[in-house]
Amino acid sequence: MRSTAAPGRRWRAAPSGSRCAAPRRGSSRCWRRGTARSSPAAPARCWRCAACNLAETDLSFDCLPRMARAGSVAALFEATRGWGLIDHNLVAADTAGAIGHLVRARVPRRGRENGWLPVPGWTGAHDWQGWVEAMPVVIDPPGGVIVTANNRVVADDHPDYLCTDCHPAYRARRIAERIAATGRFAPADAAALHADTLSPHAALLQARLAALPVPEDTGAAALRRGCSAGTGRWRRGRRRRRAGWRCAGR
Repeated sequence: MRSTAAPGRRWRAAPSGSRCAAPRRGSSRCWRRGTARSSPAAPARCWRCAACNLAETDLSFDCLPRMARAGSVAALFEATRGWGLIDHNLVAADTAGAIGHLVRARVPRRGRENGWLPVPGWTGAHDWQGWVEAMPVVIDPPGGVIVTANNRVVADDHPDYLCTDCHPAYRARRIAERIAATGRFAPADAAALHADTLSPHAALLQARLAALPVPEDTGAAALRRGCSAGTGRWRRGRRRRRAGWRCAGR
């Protein structure tokens, strides 16, 4: 691959190769692929991307035999070291009564700006700075309860940037509330928890609507009243859709 350097700059060599794809229909297509550390190769026509599964040899499958032989939560979590196939919330329990939660992944150490928009890949200012060594993990937390529902697992001021988009904490909070109210948790309680029909964010919507002035449009005003009066619970076979909104419990 060839590129033109900015004045006073020297580009590093960019090794290249070719890849081809043969679709079921149509002719085969080939393209050239290059690897560059600090230079944009033909920036008008190429993208420079960094991906965990391309940065180093993935050893995820090497973890599987170790995981199968693990005899405790701690041993299981240690066996996943090097897992990079895809990130997971790994929740485990062992026969000794220990429980744990681990974010199983290999995540590069990089700035938060890398998670929002494309950044200049040829300056070196946004390069990865190694890998996050200490992923979030907890074993036998106080209270003996672990809740995870795709919610954010670390605070925003955590020293390492792990992700940008997480599901809101409504589900996790609701689960924690139900468990706290249940006391000693039994299998039947798990079934009831999965069948919970309360929509926690409906209360947030109702609070926001209550703070707004009543709209002059009669249809909008009726929709506001309907959503504000909802119980926040879903009922099978009873749904109301208007103007793209679905009001819980109406």
